[in-house]
This record gives sequence, structure tokens and C-alpha cells, in this order.
Amino acid sequence: MKRFAAILLALLIAAAVIPSAALQDAVFLMVEDKLSSQLSQAAMPTLISGQYYVPYSALESLEGVQVYYNRAIDSLIFFDFDRSVTFDLKNDLVFDENDILLSPGAVHRSDTVFVPVKLLCDHFGWYYSYIQTSIAPVIRINSSQPASSDEDVVSTNSARMKVLYAQYTASSTSATSSTSSTATRTTSTTTSTTGTTATRTSTSTETSASESTTETTLTSSTREKEIISVYLLFDGVGEQLAEALTYLYSRGVSAAVFVTADEITENKDVLRQIFVQGHVVGLKITGDEDAQDQLERAQRAFANVLFSSVRSIMPEDAEQDMSEFEKKGYKIWTPTVDPYAANGSAWSSAYLTVSTSVSSECVRIVCGSDCLFTVMRLESMSAVGGYRLRSPFLWADPAQ
Repeated sequence: MKRFAAILLALLIAAAVIPSAALQDAVFLMVEDKLSSQLSQAAMPTLISGQYYVPYSALESLEGVQVYYNRAIDSLIFFDFDRSVTFDLKNDLVFDENDILLSPGAVHRSDTVFVPVKLLCDHFGWYYSYIQTSIAPVIRINSSQPASSDEDVVSTNSARMKVLYAQYTASSTSATSSTSSTATRTTSTTTSTTGTTATRTSTSTETSASESTTETTLTSSTREKEIISVYLLFDGVGEQLAEALTYLYSRGVSAAVFVTADEITENKDVLRQIFVQGHVVGLKITGDEDAQDQLERAQRAFANVLFSSVRSIMPEDAEQDMSEFEKKGYKIWTPTVDPYAANGSAWSSAYLTVSTSVSSECVRIVCGSDCLFTVMRLESMSAVGGYRLRSPFLWADPAQ
């Protein structure tokens, strides 16, 4: 009897501890002194590698900051009039408005993107505070120095915090009970189905191996060359540029657009749309003006229009000497394929070249009535042509 009582007491203690362990992770979030009502694992601040992360959407209400997530290329940008931080989740990189690499990066979690709070607050000069309370910790973020102290804002919201915490307690307890019940039911059915499950798994494995072998055989017999990388370099702003780049964005591909300093100021809205879609905007250097003067004017225009700086350059003439700019860290892009130099349609000329090439190519695209068609055909025929449209990157080498 005593042994039974001891076991029962141990079970009761364990049942009481499990929910409270989950509750220790509860953290409140205040943005511009507005308490978030979403207290859940998918929405509240989360501690990762010693730093707090929050869903990027939680910071969209900060004054003076704009947030844009390009799901197609998995790129997230925070920017204001002076600074920007870009999270390139696809390549696990973070860089600022001067293309200086930062850390740590953003992470995928609970079907959204979580971003490091301290990194963004330090870069943009936002107010950040970690407040320990008797209910649960609070992460407080403001776009500027708040008028109220941490103690006052917690006192003002304490009643609401208690209600949210109680709801979180109830939901956590319910989830724990449900998980325990499900585990019990699963255990009771495992024994009776083990033989059947093993048989199905074996059959599935054999089928997968057969399908894999067939696919490899087909690929080896039909592919005549290795898949190469193709980069699309748009020369200037013109007809169908926005439509062509929007199409590429919808297909998960970004391109590079090279413009003069004058074109930047004359096409602010179009270039801003292009920039936030994740495309690279670079400087086109012409031969009728000193290259350094063009760069200086472009840097001022980039700062005013895109809140960024020039990092990529395309010379109008491939023979122009760009070595000095390259030494300073600028990425030089030179077209290797000019489909407008030959007779026939631009898309067919470009396709004929890249589909027979054995190394990476940079295709020059000129805006015009066939711009969208050229881009769509090059993208749709990539699998057949043995190439892949790649996103130009500031540090990427198109020759690799």
C-alpha cells in the first residue's frame, strides 16, 4: 500500500512539473509599447543560441521602417531612409546597406521567419530592453527612446499580461494532456501492426530504389553537357522591364539591372519596386564621362532613391578597364552573350548560345517590345537547354 502511494505521489508531481516547464519559455513582446496578444510558441520571442529572435512581421509596426519578404528567393529586407539589413536565407548571409556582412542570420521557424532582435536594434538604433517581471520576461522594442520607463510600461500592462499568461497556462496544460493521451493510444496499437508496417516499409524501399535507378539512367543518356549557370543582365530602364522582372520574381529568380546615375533619379518608383523584389541594381558606366565621376554621382543617387550603395558595375564597353574598381571591391559584370548582335530574335539567339555552352554565361537583355517574351522563353526552356537561371550576387563570380 505504501509503495502504491509513493508511486501515485511521484506521478502527481510529474504531472504538475510538465506544464510549468513549458511555461518557463513564455516571453512577452512589446513593440512601440503595444503588448502583443499572441503568446504562443509560433509568435512570441524565442531564445536561439543565446539571443532572442522574433517573427519578422512583429517588427512591421515600428515607425519609419519598411519590411519586405521575398518568399520566392527567401530574402528578407529591413530598411529606412539611411540603413538596411538584408537576410539572404537561401545563402545563409546577412549584409547591411554597405554590403558589409553581419551576424547572426535569420531562421525559419513555425512557418515564418524569425530575426535576431539585438542585431536589428543595434543597426537601426532602436530602443531594446529585456525586462524581468514576476509573470514572465518582456522584450521591449521601440523605434526611438520611449517616454515611459520599463517599470511604468510593465505596470500599465500587468493586468493584461496576467490574463494572457493564464490562457497560455491553460493551453499548455491541455496540449500536454492531449500529447500524453495520443502517446498512450499509439503504444497500444503499435504491437498489433508491427508486422504489417515492416512489410510496407520493405516494399516502399524496393520501389524507391528502382525509381532512382531509372531516373539516373534517363538523365545520363539524355544529358549532353553539365548544367551551367546563366545570369540575366538588364541594360537600362525601358519598355517591359518591370513586367519581365516581376515574372522572374514569380519564378523564384532574380536578375541584375544596370542603370546610369541619371536613370536612377528618373525612374525612382520602378527601381524601388525592382530593388525590394530582390533584384540587384547596379551602375552602368558609359564611355562619354569619367568613370569615377559617374560612380560618385551614382552613389549619391543610390543613397537618395534606394537607401543603398553601388556595389555592382557593368561597363558599356567590354574593353573598358575596370581593374581599379575591382580592386576596391566592386563586382564587375561583363556580358558574355549579346543576343542583339546577330540576326533573328533575341531569345532564339541567346538560347542557341547558352544551350550549347559548357561554361557559365552572362546574357545582356535590352528593354523593348520583346523583352518579356525573351525572358519567359529563356526561363521556360532552361531544363531542356541544360542551363539554370541563377540570381546574380554581389560576391558571386559568374565565371564559376
